[in-house]
Amino acid sequence: ESPPLYHAGSILFGTQDGTLYRLDAKQGREIWHFKTEGKIIGSANISHADPSSPRVVFGSHDSFLYCLEFLSGKLIWKYQSENFINGTPACGGNIIAFGGCDARLHILNESDGSLIQAVELGSYIAGSVALDFPRAYLGHYGHRFVCVDLEKKRIEWEYHQLEFPFFSSPAIHQGLVVFGGRDRMLHAVDQLTGESRWFYRHRGKFDASPVICGDKVVAVATDGLLGVFDLSTGEELWSTTLTGPTSASAAVS
Repeated sequence: ESPPLYHAGSILFGTQDGTLYRLDAKQGREIWHFKTEGKIIGSANISHADPSSPRVVFGSHDSFLYCLEFLSGKLIWKYQSENFINGTPACGGNIIAFGGCDARLHILNESDGSLIQAVELGSYIAGSVALDFPRAYLGHYGHRFVCVDLEKKRIEWEYHQLEFPFFSSPAIHQGLVVFGGRDRMLHAVDQLTGESRWFYRHRGKFDASPVICGDKVVAVATDGLLGVFDLSTGEELWSTTLTGPTSASAAVS
């Protein structure tokens, strides 16, 4: 289930048996692997806390967030949460932000993995965090999409339409936050206020994460819809139907 990460000629991905692999992207040859005690379903991310030596950061269902040396796969630090970690950790501004099934947004020091703060959100967090310091954006299982101010250590705003959870991870661009919902809608809200700017209603759930590409949004629904939408208005520009259902996100090249 883990989406692969490409970095510096390598592919990194996790498996159901709890192993993170680094492969040579051209040959598929294994460079190293690292074993955890739980399955890995989120993508890894790259941290540049040490500019001379990139790091790999990822979560596992053993409740730990791991930080490894990119070159060697050696463990630098690990941080224990209180439940499964599903999404991809966000890195930037000398912090790492992630949510998990312990219903908390965790903010860590990027260098050593020490906890800066944990914000209680009251429900499982299945997706990933979008980080635009000092704010973090994420949805959760309690039918809310939230913006957390990391300096004030509080929820800045909450967005809510229907009683359905949010599994989709958000994308941010030009003052908009775009995300999908299990309410069968693709949403765009104002980044500062959380007010709705537009939504697109469909017959399938939007569990996948939307991709913003210039002035367009690419989104995939669970019934196989692949659609391209106008970023500013939400108008459907074109769409097609895939041959089967999917919860995977698109990648745009």
